[in-house]
Amino acid sequence: MEGQETQQGVVQTGPGGEELGKEPDEVQGKELAEEQGKELTKECDKDPGTELAKEHGKDLDKEPGEVQGKELAKEEGKDLDKEPDEVQGKELAKEQGKDLDKEPGEVQGKELAKEEGKDLDKEPDEVQGKELAKEQDKEPTKEPTLAPTSEATTTPTPSPQRCPPSNPWATCGADFREEGPRVATALTDFSLKFYSTVAKVKGTSTNVVFSPLSVALALSHLLLGARGETKERLESILSYPPDLACFHAPLKQLVKSKALSIASNLFYRKDLQVNKDFLNQSLRFYDSRPHMLSGNESYDLWFINKWVREVTHGKIKKLLKELEPDVQLVLLNAIYFQSKWKTTFKVRNTVDEKFYRPGQAPIQVPMMTSKKYPLAFFTDQSLQAKVGRLQLSHNMSLVVIVPQRLSQTLSEVVQKLTKETFAAVMKKLMESPFKPTVVTLPKLKLDSSQDLMDILGEMDYGIFYYSNLCGISEAEDLVVTSAQHRAVLELNEEGVEAAAATAFSVARTAWLFDVQQPFLFVLWNDDFSFPIFMGHVNDPSV
Repeated sequence: MEGQETQQGVVQTGPGGEELGKEPDEVQGKELAEEQGKELTKECDKDPGTELAKEHGKDLDKEPGEVQGKELAKEEGKDLDKEPDEVQGKELAKEQGKDLDKEPGEVQGKELAKEEGKDLDKEPDEVQGKELAKEQDKEPTKEPTLAPTSEATTTPTPSPQRCPPSNPWATCGADFREEGPRVATALTDFSLKFYSTVAKVKGTSTNVVFSPLSVALALSHLLLGARGETKERLESILSYPPDLACFHAPLKQLVKSKALSIASNLFYRKDLQVNKDFLNQSLRFYDSRPHMLSGNESYDLWFINKWVREVTHGKIKKLLKELEPDVQLVLLNAIYFQSKWKTTFKVRNTVDEKFYRPGQAPIQVPMMTSKKYPLAFFTDQSLQAKVGRLQLSHNMSLVVIVPQRLSQTLSEVVQKLTKETFAAVMKKLMESPFKPTVVTLPKLKLDSSQDLMDILGEMDYGIFYYSNLCGISEAEDLVVTSAQHRAVLELNEEGVEAAAATAFSVARTAWLFDVQQPFLFVLWNDDFSFPIFMGHVNDPSV
């Protein structure tokens, strides 16, 4: 009989028509079963305080005190068969399929589990003060941890710029006292590497002179527009440390000397769009004021050589013999050096004497002589050579390294000249006192021109064949088509004169080395300890 009212309450029928006719004692404190197919045939006294069940198919036939303060179960299929005290203060489980069959004290202070399939069956002490686990399949007793974000992997990575901007001003301007010595050390290492390569390519049977400073300035200027692998390879050739923030500003400080006249310039074709940043940086760091070429090859060649002649005070009258037909850019660096001996050689003491070369007949050459010339001097056993230092004006020195015996060849000394050995020799030499010494030094004038493509290719094969110089111009890919260097060194009684120019037809560079019985020489900056000129002399008469 469906819905028949009795004196004690209501006789419920289940969903299938069954009677729910249980004794009232069986349902004391239990929550009404909500799952379909269960029989709840309980009897209880109806009381005015009982709330009518609001969900379809649910009956609330409890004693009046059973539901006081209890929230009505809102989800279908849940059981409300607990004692009344069990649910005091407990939040109703909100997710389907969860059981609330704990003792009343177990859930005090515990946050309701929000993720499906998690159980709240822990002891109360386990969850006191813990945050509810937010990730699926994690135990609620574990301390919550932040889930790793996927933004870094899901956010599209922008493609790298072909020509990222370069801003030397951001890093240049550091204390010169810190960066200057590091740049000077790099210049010395580069000088020795370059000289060793020259000796390997050209041998020691010819006279060689070059200005490592001039070449380094030209390559460093080119570095303003180099990017990517080209930049890294150029820095490696120049021995610049990877952590050296800036070398442009310290390099500019190093070349400040009354004995030096250095100029850099840029010549480009009128149809080449040169980046403004490169032009501004060239002016800032290398005092370069670019010139646009006219397109007339003969006029442009004359104009460039005129500039070289002026900045070297006529010591180098012609640097370039021709311009490449497809040249886009000519980067020039010229250096002129003139100094006097601190103690001058007397002209009347210059006499013709023999100059000995191993395996060849001696030749007569003019020799500057002095019986009491102040000289720092010692014999180095590692090189098996005599090392002497002659002072010049403006805190410069001429360092001469001569084989210890006439039977020795210069190449034997050169092979032993590592950067470690050279550093040790220079350190000892700078600490050695000047003593009155009998000195005989050949009077000579050296003039050497070299195509540096072979030398640079030997140092780093293909360095300029696949170059990235987009910092100079993005209009088209620039490649170094030629590299040329010319240096002049003159030694006479009054002092030392030297000049060198380096041209990059989108790059040209060079270096050299010379002095007395085939000897090696270095024109040395005493203030900052780096070479300005290097070379070797095999025949002073040439």
